[in-house]
Amino acid sequence: MNRSNRQAVPSLAVLVMTCFSGCAESGEVTEETANAAEITEMAAETTEIKTETEISKTEITEMTETEAEEEAFPKLLKPSMQGFDHRAADYVTALVDDHDFTGLCQNCVGAMVADINGDSVPEVFLEIPETMCSMTEVFTVRDGKTVCLKAAPDSYTPSGYGVSHGSYDGCLPEIYVGDGKKVILAKYHSGGSVAGSSGIMEISLDGENISAKELCGDSYSKSNFDVFYSYRFGGEEVTEDDYQILRDNYMSELDYCADYSVTLTREILESGCGRPLDLLAKAVDSFYRSYDMADGLEFGVELKPVYFSDSSSIADCHVIMYDGMGNVSSNSYSYSKDTKNPKFHTTSFKYDYSGGAVTKITRCTDSYDSEYIVDEAFDWSIDYYGSIQETRSNVPYADMDESLYKAVTDEHGRVLEETFFASERLADLHSYEDVKVGDVAERIFYRYDSFGNRIYEELDTTIYAPNDAIQDHVKTWEYDSDNRLVKDVFSYWGHDVINEYVYNDNGDMVKRIHTFTGGDDDLNGGREGVYVTDYSYEKDLKGGITRSHSRGSGYYDDDIIEDIYYAPVRVVK
Repeated sequence: MNRSNRQAVPSLAVLVMTCFSGCAESGEVTEETANAAEITEMAAETTEIKTETEISKTEITEMTETEAEEEAFPKLLKPSMQGFDHRAADYVTALVDDHDFTGLCQNCVGAMVADINGDSVPEVFLEIPETMCSMTEVFTVRDGKTVCLKAAPDSYTPSGYGVSHGSYDGCLPEIYVGDGKKVILAKYHSGGSVAGSSGIMEISLDGENISAKELCGDSYSKSNFDVFYSYRFGGEEVTEDDYQILRDNYMSELDYCADYSVTLTREILESGCGRPLDLLAKAVDSFYRSYDMADGLEFGVELKPVYFSDSSSIADCHVIMYDGMGNVSSNSYSYSKDTKNPKFHTTSFKYDYSGGAVTKITRCTDSYDSEYIVDEAFDWSIDYYGSIQETRSNVPYADMDESLYKAVTDEHGRVLEETFFASERLADLHSYEDVKVGDVAERIFYRYDSFGNRIYEELDTTIYAPNDAIQDHVKTWEYDSDNRLVKDVFSYWGHDVINEYVYNDNGDMVKRIHTFTGGDDDLNGGREGVYVTDYSYEKDLKGGITRSHSRGSGYYDDDIIEDIYYAPVRVVK
């Protein structure tokens, strides 16, 4: 209870008693005066009791609200860390205990987990939503406490807010390697419709200070109907043409950094596939687990899909995360847009490795687990929907019974012809066609170009149907002189499925023309017609694609929109 409030009430009685005492000394005290004083004192005591009760109620209300807020806070934000690496659990616990961090995390428009100073402890980057500039706060955990890394006094601050506003005035970093050193770059922008600037800054960490300096940038200003531009590189004024050349030359000397990092885009954070802190906690856990996989292996970097959305799909967005070896660890899709109570389905993947190569995949869903044994005769991948897809590789089957399988290969070991013979089970199944064990069941023929690409595949069946042409198919692929796929054709059942691909001068595919002929295929869903899809891209500083946007038509939808976001993923070379 607030004692200063409690003591202020009896002062009224004291004043009355003082007045009464003064009257008594003057000999002017009457019975009425004494009774009035007694009544006044009683009223004061009643007021004191009432005030104490009101204050108590206020204190209880304040305490209840505070306790409720503190109790609700972890329920709302604290992620489940069951099964986490103990290092990740300690790290995330420290982050959750810092309300400044959790407040920013809930509202950030991008996040990244990376070790930028090489101490094996990650830094967490949170890009803050700003209307007039880019801004990022950087946190780490030291001695069990969350530390916000502040901007160094001499940091470059294009926003004009000063070094105390954020860790640095830029977007999420892009991490590269040049001359054996880690180079951390970040795009920045500042300004509005009248004037502003944008460019690239280089970031470094010194103790608890983030230091940023401008690598290059451009500025603009408007005066009446004129717009004026200026360009800088390395602190010197340059022309627009020189600016682009110098920037491209600088980036060409850098390679993607193969240190493990996780990027969470705005789309991932807003997908409904978990609250931001849940997703960030998983990223921290993946970071620490990556160290256990790195011994004795050499890594590179690939830009891989981390978010996929398809307007024609019921589950219209998928979040994809990777393990420390570059393989998909989980694929989640949201089936509820309720941000307070998100509902999503996750398919996770566990791998058995041998020398960095995958030998077995365990696919885990909410209802069942399944195992997939890797066969060299097939190339496998996990699609945007969390399913394992197989495509026939160029090598023969290694473990098939010679009485059931025969392969012819070229001087490079690539299969040119395969013959499959009827087994006892197949012979029994087709006994009504007088099929015997050892009869030829089917043959497949392959051809390749000088790049080693498969350009022809023909399936010739003999016993699967009275009219074997129903089962037969031919696939062809065409590549240009730059080894880009420009056309593929799948011919089956009297239908031709044709895809033609168009590229721009940068080598980006900008159009796909899909043609289906031979009438509608009700069994497989194909519909005769021509369907065109256009593509556009966003890129990182090195020119790697970070977003692919497509819009086109399909068999049952005249306006299909797909967005794929990519991020650097460490992979085993």
